[in-house]
Amino acid sequence: MSIFVLPVIIAVFWLAYFYMPPPAGLSILGFRGLTDLWSDGVSISRDILDHHLALIKQLGYQTISFDDLERFKNHQGTLPPKSVILTFDASYETIYQVVYPLMRKHQLCGTAFVPATSIGIFTRLVDGVEQAADDERIRKMYAAGLELAVHGDSGAGPDPIEESLRRDIAALERTGCPFARVYSYPDKLSVKALLRNGLRIRMKNERISFAVRLGSGINDLGLRDPYQLKRVLVTAGDSPRDIEIKLIKGRGRRFFDYGNSRNSK
Repeated sequence: MSIFVLPVIIAVFWLAYFYMPPPAGLSILGFRGLTDLWSDGVSISRDILDHHLALIKQLGYQTISFDDLERFKNHQGTLPPKSVILTFDASYETIYQVVYPLMRKHQLCGTAFVPATSIGIFTRLVDGVEQAADDERIRKMYAAGLELAVHGDSGAGPDPIEESLRRDIAALERTGCPFARVYSYPDKLSVKALLRNGLRIRMKNERISFAVRLGSGINDLGLRDPYQLKRVLVTAGDSPRDIEIKLIKGRGRRFFDYGNSRNSK
C-alpha cells in the first residue's frame, strides 16, 4: 500500500495548486533600465514594455499607487480585486519620454523611484547625449501624472544609510513636487539588519509609509510590516506566462508553473 501513497500525495498537490484560487494580496512589479541601446538581461526595450503593459491590462489588473495603498491601510478606501503596483527605476528622460506615453496609452498608473542624490549631476546617457537629472525634469515627471518616491542611494559611501535617507528626502523636497513617502532599499544590503540597526526608527521619524525591497511573494494586504514590502523584477527575458505568474504569485516561474493557468481567469 505504501508504494501508492507518494503518487496520491503528488496528485493532490497538483490538483490543489491548479484549482485553488490565488492567494489574496498585492503584487508589486519592478521595471529597471528601460533602453533600446543595449541588452543586459534586465533592461527592456520600449516595445517589450508596451507588450507587458498591454498584457497586464488584458488580464484584468488595475494599477494602483502607493497613495491608494496608504488610504487602504488607513481604512479610507478599498482596492480593486486585481490590484498591482508598477514601479520604475530608470533615467529621468526615459521615464518621461518612454514610460509615461505608454502608461497613458494603456490607461495605467505607476511609481517612479527617484535617486534624488543625483539631482543636478550629469549621470545618464540618453541616445548618446549626457542628460542632467535636474529639478525641471523631476517636475515634468510629476506633471505627467507619475507618482514619485524615494530611491535609496546604494552609493552612500561611508555615511550610514539613515543619513543618506535624510538627504534623499531633502533633495526631493527641494524640487517642490509632492511625492509618496515610500522608500526603495538600495540593492545588496541586508534589509533585516538595517531595520534592526535603527533604520526603522529613522523611517518612522521621516514619516515613511512603506519601504520596498527586491523579493518574491504576494504582499499580505494586512500590511503587517509596511517596511518590508516585496517587489519582483520584470526582465527582458520574461514571457507573457512569466508576467502572469509574477502578477498572480509575486515571483518568477518555477517548474510546476508550466502549462495553462486557471488562476488568472
